[in-house]
Amino acid sequence: MMMRGTVVATFVGAAAAVLVAAVVAGCTVVATAPPPPPGPPPAAAAEGLSWEPDTDRPGSDYQNLPVALPQDCREACARDARCRAFTDRGGRCWLKKVVPPAVASGCCTSGAKGIGPDMPPPPPLTAAAPLSFDPGTDRPGSDYRSFPAARAEPCHDACAAEPRCRAFTFRGGTCWLKEKTPRQIPNNGCVSGARLVEPPGN
Repeated sequence: MMMRGTVVATFVGAAAAVLVAAVVAGCTVVATAPPPPPGPPPAAAAEGLSWEPDTDRPGSDYQNLPVALPQDCREACARDARCRAFTDRGGRCWLKKVVPPAVASGCCTSGAKGIGPDMPPPPPLTAAAPLSFDPGTDRPGSDYRSFPAARAEPCHDACAAEPRCRAFTFRGGTCWLKEKTPRQIPNNGCVSGARLVEPPGN
């Protein structure tokens, strides 16, 4: 029993001596957590997307879709990394994989990425703006859709209900809805109307 006790005491004493020596020598080891992994790189700034009324950019289409407003076409292009340009033509949105040359045309609203600073579109006209009713008046041009109608009143009501519509002309059984307010001219075969309140800048 004396021999076993002496061995244990000797071992404990030696371990204590080693620990004291390590502390005195400044060798105490403190465990630390590994550094966190690096975060993702900052997102690249979004490319500017222009807004080009009365402009067509024909060609290079990879997709088309129906839209209610040109603003919706612009948003579709802005969300799609593949889209480099867009053209809205009367409620049909054409997304383009490259930026075609711009062509002046009252048919369309277009835009393109990477050709300048971001240019947000104007807010759409609200349907709450009052609409005139002008017999004997034509407003030619700026049509974005048409439909058959027996009288001028349904044409007026359709324009009043659509935020995109700024004017209308009923002529010969056809209603023409217009995304701008063309100059009015006398014409006894027509009935036209226009928003009485236009948004700023128009």
